[in-house]
Amino acid sequence: MPTIEDLGKQVKIRYPGVYDDLDDIELGQKTKTKFPDAYSDFSDTEAPEEQQGFLTRLQERTQERFEADKARVSATESGEQTGLESFFNQQDREQDFWEILLAKQQ
Repeated sequence: MPTIEDLGKQVKIRYPGVYDDLDDIELGQKTKTKFPDAYSDFSDTEAPEEQQGFLTRLQERTQERFEADKARVSATESGEQTGLESFFNQQDREQDFWEILLAKQQ
């Protein structure tokens, strides 16, 4: 979707030298204010910045999760146990202990 800044640039191209004293955003805003129906498809510049912020946060979280998964895979490949594997191995040992204890009592 084109932005207000794009509208200002188009006006400057159509009327060279006439609006050189205004920046593109200001000219676009004034043009849209004067002709709102004709330029309703031009959006304010705030929405893309919000979307960019969201995309940046999403990319950061994805990278963090990737690094955590990569560390877990690396630990598994090197023979180290992850926390979950360690927990289940301990549970197996405790279950073996109780089975041996119960077998001795019978």
